Amino acid sequence: MSDFPASELWDFTISVYGREGVSAACIALQDRRGLDVDMILMCCWLGASGRGRANAQELDAGWQAIAAWQAEVVGALRAVRRRIKDGYAGAPETAATAVGKAVLKQEIEAEHVAQIMLEATIDRAGKPSAAPAEQAADAAANLALYLKNRDVSPAGEDRKDLATILAGTAPDLSAEDVRKTLDSALGS
Repeated sequence: MSDFPASELWDFTISVYGREGVSAACIALQDRRGLDVDMILMCCWLGASGRGRANAQELDAGWQAIAAWQAEVVGALRAVRRRIKDGYAGAPETAATAVGKAVLKQEIEAEHVAQIMLEATIDRAGKPSAAPAEQAADAAANLALYLKNRDVSPAGEDRKDLATILAGTAPDLSAEDVRKTLDSALGS
């Protein structure tokens, strides 16, 4: 992937997405609530990188920058990959699996492009020296704003998934501190 420009957001995503439960939580929120994984991760990155709290205009600008790409490219690749995974009568399983893996690689690269597009909408530098609790609070506030903008009131499973993502974003905080931070941001 050397053809891709450097991206702090992508580097953050690679780091966080592999932490325990984060990928499953992101996908669950995507499938259950129609949330965009790249937007979720951008919300967390803004806080974790010391860029602070987003405003509605920034989140709107981010979404506007990637909406068509997400629908026409990422979403299309995801649909093809999932359809292949479901199986095709008569298609040799090993060959279909190989095609599915190739499509997954392309889907990930398309997500990488989306994140570069998102990062380009943010015009402030980070302050990695911000305290972990402050970074987590900012990430949680950004997630809450994104949910509000999408008219999503998080229920039990949603809150568990958001807590898992926030814990992956702020690994230095205890599970209890993550829960309190999230509850505070979500207003409960």
